[in-house]
Amino acid sequence: MLTPVRRDSAGQPHVEIPLKDLRPANPDETARNVAARKLRGKPFTLGNTVAVGRKPVLALLGVDAESVPEPSRRDLKRADRYRQRRVREIAGAHGYASAGTCAVLGSAALVLASQRQVAALAFRTGDPALHKLAADLAEKHSQLELKAGFMAKDEAARQPKPNQLEAWAKAPLPDDDEAAQ
Repeated sequence: MLTPVRRDSAGQPHVEIPLKDLRPANPDETARNVAARKLRGKPFTLGNTVAVGRKPVLALLGVDAESVPEPSRRDLKRADRYRQRRVREIAGAHGYASAGTCAVLGSAALVLASQRQVAALAFRTGDPALHKLAADLAEKHSQLELKAGFMAKDEAARQPKPNQLEAWAKAPLPDDDEAAQ
């Protein structure tokens, strides 16, 4: 039988199940789970090779290429190749590219693709307003590129250095008596 519903500090319902209603522990199931967990390894320990060889999929453009007309589809593919190249360049230059940096680079790639289309239309029509819009989009692209570079530089500086991480992992844990003082 379940106990009455209580609310936690966030106001969400909190249900407690009495111990007598829980199913008994199964030693075989526990041993299987422990073996699977040991095989998998802990995700944030040195030497964990769970994700080795997997490429990160960060900050895709977010535009379905099938839903846009053919000329724009070509520009979207070009923008995606540009985004991938810039992510590799920034990660190589700074040693780290976060998901936020990759998202900014994705936005910059879309702005660049839009700027190229508007510029082509402006040259075909000779409309000064379109030339102004193309120039504004080019300026926005350069701002996003600068932002991504500064973000990558700052985030790479905040990443722990490998030797610091090893020292932290090997540091002894404080005793309960020392932590209580």
